[in-house]
Amino acid sequence: MVMPNNEMKQWINGKYLKNETINKLKNTFRKNRPYPYLELKDFLNEEKAKGLLLALSKERFYPKEADLFSFFQTNDIASSKNKILLEFREFLASEGFISYMENLTGLKLGRGKIDLAGSLYRNTNYLLCHDDELEGRSIAFLLYLSTLDGKDGGSLNLMDGKLKTTKKLIPGFNTFTFFQVSKISFHEVEEVVNDKQRIALGGWLHDK
Repeated sequence: MVMPNNEMKQWINGKYLKNETINKLKNTFRKNRPYPYLELKDFLNEEKAKGLLLALSKERFYPKEADLFSFFQTNDIASSKNKILLEFREFLASEGFISYMENLTGLKLGRGKIDLAGSLYRNTNYLLCHDDELEGRSIAFLLYLSTLDGKDGGSLNLMDGKLKTTKKLIPGFNTFTFFQVSKISFHEVEEVVNDKQRIALGGWLHDK
């Protein structure tokens, strides 16, 4: 049973803190294909999400270019001087949130280590298929801070073992999306094809 503390209530939409909801989501996470994932809309309390978007807009984004990808990214939020972003990072690394994610996923997660950065995809930006697997990574996550639709591109495409897209997750403001990192967690970010911006805070939770 999860007993939400005050910090959890301050950040997370109350509907996601109910034990019956958590149990349903845990079953959904396990059953989802092509590998375990969840897409939680309106995840944070709205004012928190708006505050994060405003804070992130003041950060510096650096171009990331290679054969596999083209997009913009901040430095790790740990090096930011923005109070709101640091508070969010501290929250994600907290015992309460890590325990919450363990309840949702059934995975055992480590404490005290988290990767978090802002990402920005503009017209023609993309991220080609890869699996995210590096030693220690357990869960990859994204908090979307902008909304796109199907014609904009920028969807997170989850792929099966034959590298065929079986699920397209379209970014929506304040949607928290995460998946279990493994040898089969193939995914890509579809090329953005117009002037919409795909803005997110994302990173990885680690195993024990």
